[in-house]
This record gives sequence, C-alpha cells and structure tokens, in this order.
Amino acid sequence: MVEIPTLQELCMRMLERYPQYITTLYGIHSSLYARLLRKCTPQQLLQYEQEFELDEETKGLWKHHYFQHWKYLTNDQPEEVIDYRAEFLKRQEEENEKQLRLKRRLAQQTKSIEREKQSRQIQVIAKSNQKRKHSSALNAIKKQCTEQRIWKRPR
Repeated sequence: MVEIPTLQELCMRMLERYPQYITTLYGIHSSLYARLLRKCTPQQLLQYEQEFELDEETKGLWKHHYFQHWKYLTNDQPEEVIDYRAEFLKRQEEENEKQLRLKRRLAQQTKSIEREKQSRQIQVIAKSNQKRKHSSALNAIKKQCTEQRIWKRPR
C-alpha cells in the first residue's frame, strides 16, 4: 500500500528543494528548520545565521560542511577545540586568495606571450599616398630627356 505524504511533509520537501526562498524561520519549531538547514549551502547557512541568530543550531552543520569541502582533512580533533564555522570561512578565504593569485599570474603570462608574439610578427608598412619629391638634379635630367625626346612622360 502506498503511503500518502502529509501536507507538512510535502511543504518540507518543497522548502528543502528551494531553501533560498525561505524568508523567515520565526514561529517554526526547531526540529523542522533544523531539517531545512541541513540542505543549505555554506553561503545560505551563513546568511540564515546572520538573519535569524542560529549560532548554536548550526555548529554541527559547519563541521559537516568543513569536512565535506576539504575531504583530505581528518576528524581527529575534539569538537570543542575547533570553531568549524570560523575555520571554514578562513580556509575559504585562503582558497579565494589563492585563486586570485593564480588568475593574476595567468593573465600576466598571457600578456607576456602576446608581447613576445607581437615582437616576432612581420609588420607590413603601407606606402603613403603622397607623391615623393624628386631632387632638382633628377628634374633637370628629366627635362633634358623630354627635350631630346628620349624619355616619354607617363600618361
């Protein structure tokens, strides 16, 4: 026999699917919104903490995100020793800085490659449309040649 979900269960599924549309948690029992918070991303969780003052309810969730995001770390330390929220934000900031440095270095390398490429290119210099001025000696020779009918003027 197929079990029909309750209206509350259907609403919870919808909210779990789209947690970004939750505008308030006031008046909701902690067992219900704890289920919603488990589905949130770290950015959404941080936003909800700031808006609804949920520091105590989210400690375990930050630990989950911390070890999920940095899987190479081990869970050897006791929970009281580490503030996983602060550690998560610190590591995320370090990653962002590292990505920014890599992005800058890549842009710098690309520019240097482009400069090197341009220095090796053959540049074609276009002729100017102005007529060249001939020296007076050349003009005198042309005049003599035309008088003697040796040189014909171009038409």
